[in-house]
Amino acid sequence: MELRLAVCFFVVLLLFLFCALRILSIDLKDYDKKAREQTTLSIPVLAVRGSIVDKNGVAITNSKMQTIAAINPTKQAITTIKGVLDGEEAERVLKLLNSGKPAVCALKEPVECDGITCINVPVRVTENTVAHHLIGYLDSNGHGADGIEQAYDSLLSSRENLSAEFQINGKGDILLGAAPQFSGGTESLGNSVFLTLDINIQKKAEELSRGLKSGAVVIAECKTNKIRAMVSLPDFSPADVAASLNAENSPFINKALAAFNVGSAFKPCIAAMAIDTGLKDFTTDCKGYTEIENRRFNCHNLSGHGLQTLSDAIKNSCNCYFYELSDKMSSENMYKAAEYFSLGFKIKLAENLYSAAGNLPLPKSIESKSEKANYAIGQGDIMLSPVNMLCLYSAIANGGEYFLPSVVEKTTINGEAFNYKTERATKPISENTAEIIKKALIKVVEDGTGTAAGSEHFKSAGKTATAQTGRYDDTGKEITNSWFCGFFPADNPIYTVIVMSDGEYETSPAEVFKNISEYLIKETP
Repeated sequence: MELRLAVCFFVVLLLFLFCALRILSIDLKDYDKKAREQTTLSIPVLAVRGSIVDKNGVAITNSKMQTIAAINPTKQAITTIKGVLDGEEAERVLKLLNSGKPAVCALKEPVECDGITCINVPVRVTENTVAHHLIGYLDSNGHGADGIEQAYDSLLSSRENLSAEFQINGKGDILLGAAPQFSGGTESLGNSVFLTLDINIQKKAEELSRGLKSGAVVIAECKTNKIRAMVSLPDFSPADVAASLNAENSPFINKALAAFNVGSAFKPCIAAMAIDTGLKDFTTDCKGYTEIENRRFNCHNLSGHGLQTLSDAIKNSCNCYFYELSDKMSSENMYKAAEYFSLGFKIKLAENLYSAAGNLPLPKSIESKSEKANYAIGQGDIMLSPVNMLCLYSAIANGGEYFLPSVVEKTTINGEAFNYKTERATKPISENTAEIIKKALIKVVEDGTGTAAGSEHFKSAGKTATAQTGRYDDTGKEITNSWFCGFFPADNPIYTVIVMSDGEYETSPAEVFKNISEYLIKETP
């Protein structure tokens, strides 16, 4: 018993001593911190963050270096600064220095002078920075407020901002003989987020999509659905976010991830289910309209298309065919057709970054013949994102199989790499079904509704769409969402491209697709 009491007493004594030492250590740290605060003046400079790079490691952010100078108010420092600064910045800095206060500013290049300390730090964004919507922007505290900047903020940001520190005396005056120093804020420089983007493809996609004015372009590799370019229009400047706050057409919304009315681009989804449920040989005579529940449902060709097979109906985008096809299908199967392609569901593109789920009406919402007819041509309440549509068209291009789209390849923390894990491929339709639809989509481009997307040099496949939105502009004209979704080269698809315009355009989505496809074929080894 006495031995046990002695052991317990010894353990309690050790715990007491440990706690006492811990408290003393914390107190000493706080004392040291307060002592430094009383002898230094700290001026926050900027948030230095880790880099966002493309798939090849080419810098998208932090692509340029700048010199930051911390300046003591000495005569020599003032004379030196007069020779290297001009304009309003020179006026601001000299006003501080001449009043005996220190200053911090950016210089074109480092200078050597007593009383001036320089440091080179990366510039977060420049006029050449690409993929603004995917990259995102920073808030006033230097933390990510949107996009990859926000999704990977904990990896990219340092614990504190970079600061310039100046020695002061008890009265708070600058000690002119003590050189300024920089502290903190750089530990994240060894961290990076490698995107799946190819910066060269991204730059060209941004150039070729300007004619859309408002909309989105997404380019992905068919086999992996890794996104090589993502464009949203109109654009904004991450270096001057305030300038776009009140701009028209919602420049801050990444329209590649947002949901829009999809229209006829949805038809291949219904066609796939029709083939798999034994309706591939269904034909009908399009007269330009179909009577459904005492209502007339028009085809876009009011004169009618005549006798239509499934392939003809896709080529001509015949609404009447799909109206009548829907009457042969159950609402459950029509819903499953979209569900199999991840349409109407949020898609995880990276950690903490998702596309909008959009809206996919449940089977109970499409029970009537009229509701099924609208659903079959992608009208009604269906709203999907361009990223969603990648799944459908990549599956058709890739023999019925698709991966969920992704935008991150890997991350590095202090040089150690961590690959982004993607889910296993999904195969919602057979290779035979995919081939039937692919051949129909080739006809769309060759002599159907999508000839503007075709190239003289290679075959492409895809689908046009003009979707009603139920919204109208100031002149009373209905706003439509126009699409071209496709892939190329058709014989051995490499890229899937989704182009969407949510308003008036100078260059049609089909033309944008053509221009992008011709560029990529030329650049592909």
